[in-house]
Amino acid sequence: MLKNEGARRPLANAMVYHFLLSSLSSTLINLMLLLGIIGRVSEFHAGVSAATTEIPEMPRRPPRLLRGGKGLNGLRLSMEEEHFLPRASFWEKDSSISAYLIEAKSAAMDDETMFYARMMEDMASTSLNTRNEHTPIEEEAVVPAEDLYCGRSKEKYWNAMKAEVQDLVGITGLDDLQSPQSRALYWITHLDLMQICPEDPSVVQRYVMAVFYYATGGDEWRQCYSPADLHDTVLVQETNSNCSIDTDGPGTGGTDAWLTQVSECEWGGLVCHDSGELKGHLDRIDFERNNLKGTIPTEIGLLSHLRFLHLEVGELRGTIPTELGALSSLLHIDFNYNELTGMLPDELYELRSLTQLDLNDNFLGGTISESIGQLTNLTFLQLHRNEFMGNIPSQLGLLKALVVANMESNSLEGSVPSEICANRNDSGGSLVGLTVDCSNGRVSCDCCTGCGTA
Repeated sequence: MLKNEGARRPLANAMVYHFLLSSLSSTLINLMLLLGIIGRVSEFHAGVSAATTEIPEMPRRPPRLLRGGKGLNGLRLSMEEEHFLPRASFWEKDSSISAYLIEAKSAAMDDETMFYARMMEDMASTSLNTRNEHTPIEEEAVVPAEDLYCGRSKEKYWNAMKAEVQDLVGITGLDDLQSPQSRALYWITHLDLMQICPEDPSVVQRYVMAVFYYATGGDEWRQCYSPADLHDTVLVQETNSNCSIDTDGPGTGGTDAWLTQVSECEWGGLVCHDSGELKGHLDRIDFERNNLKGTIPTEIGLLSHLRFLHLEVGELRGTIPTELGALSSLLHIDFNYNELTGMLPDELYELRSLTQLDLNDNFLGGTISESIGQLTNLTFLQLHRNEFMGNIPSQLGLLKALVVANMESNSLEGSVPSEICANRNDSGGSLVGLTVDCSNGRVSCDCCTGCGTA
């Protein structure tokens, strides 16, 4: 029995050794496979990193293709500087680049954009297949004459338009990529189907109106907002049919949606001069109850021939731009029923042609400047329901054409100067309506037609 057991022991030992050797071999094989996978992943990441570092050396940055190939206003992205939508990754969708490339190639892209799409495809193919060299990239095609923009390539056109805008707002004005100025620049260089040339006299006016659109929340206006897809003619016509802003004054107002492929003079709420040397220059901006939100852009001061600026009953905040003082032709300022704050800028008192200053129902404050006496053509002054304080200046008596002056529901004090009372219509003057806070004794007045309370 012991003899037989001793004979079987070498066999048992051999079986154990064989089992251990097999297990070790299997472990080594698995380890090698794992190292191989890690190596390939490392190569993949190295390839992506190496390819990525090459991008800044290209003539221009590659396009940022988003899901669906769509950009602002539902349009496809073309190239360059899409600042206003989240930046999508070429590597994230379904863990593959191919879906993005399929979308890119189906987006009817121009030659320049296709060049970068091919470049990204080559980068992905090189990395995913762990090749050592990139597939050669074709040279960028020469732009056909019919594809030129104002006789320029796209890049030169964009640069010329940017230079024109930077002359207006300065480089610092475009630092904030989400600002109305930057968004307007992107629109006029990339999305505006009019594709006006940088030398066109209307480029300043068109850009300023685009800034106004974005600064006042144009996409949330009740009517005349920009269509979601400017290429969709049916949608454009539908949006135009819902644009019927009444412009109260001379001239015929526009009836088309904003940012569409027509002159800005045809956009709802705008009226341009229609004859003479000023033909085509903006004459009126007229909005009431159209859900304007945001701020009044300073660029309005560039509309040198503007005469009427009516932005009534909205949610405009911030201060009144000092740049309005440059509009020497301005006749009307009407910002009533908004949420404006701050003091009246001194520059307003330089508007010697102004006949109407209507600022009631805001949060404006400070004192009424003695410089108001310079507005000698003023006929209509409404400052009631604000936060003005101090005394009523006697220089208001210099306004011999003044018909209405409402100043109640403020924190004014003292007495109404006799120079103002001398202009009452029952004393041979033109002043028909004069109201202050005289019922609570804050302001004493012997000639007022009405008394409010602060």
